Amino acid sequence: MISMLRKQRVALIIIAFLGFCFLFSLGVWQVKRSSWKKNIINTIEYSQVHAPLIYRNVRSKIQGLPLHIVSTPARWQSHPYLYIQSQYREGKLGYHALGIIELPDGKKVVVNRGWVDHKNLVYLQDGGRNNFIGRVRLYEKKKWFMPEHATARYELAFIDKEAIENILGIKVAPFYFEEYRPLTNTKPYPIERKEKLSDNHLTYALTWFLLSFGWLSVFLVRARVAKPKQK
Repeated sequence: MISMLRKQRVALIIIAFLGFCFLFSLGVWQVKRSSWKKNIINTIEYSQVHAPLIYRNVRSKIQGLPLHIVSTPARWQSHPYLYIQSQYREGKLGYHALGIIELPDGKKVVVNRGWVDHKNLVYLQDGGRNNFIGRVRLYEKKKWFMPEHATARYELAFIDKEAIENILGIKVAPFYFEEYRPLTNTKPYPIERKEKLSDNHLTYALTWFLLSFGWLSVFLVRARVAKPKQK
């Protein structure tokens, strides 16, 4: 009987420890998310009150400047548009249209031009170099729940560098731009970045930390009750 109680107590302590570690790790993850979110907020706020960065001055470190706004001469290429599926604007389903520009250093860069409700955009004709302003973005890896691309229809499930290169038969830069321009009634509608982003991650972190210690307390009390009495 005592041996059985000891086993139960050990099992409770193991379960308590594992549960505590899991819940506490979620709190730590939220603290890291808070730091990440603050960096995003600071970058967006900075870009809204400062002039765009000049590409030629930052091109060597451009991949370290996600969400910063950059200005550069660029030449639109005549490649067909690609379309990102399942994009909503004001409750309406549509696409994000992707074009290609060539920078002065020869890099070809994907540009997310914004939202459209159709796929009838004409090819971009080369009309000479114009000044381009865009927000720097980095490619994301495919997540396990994402659907497959519909490449035959020039549709992508997400902005996939490898898929874009395979469809268009070109090499593109390891970053892309979101075109930055005033919002008008002309499509594509540029992607709008919220001026104010909420950062509730520290609140979430505190909740997970409290849950972890609450979990541990409950199981320690139960383990104490299950402690075999000495005769």
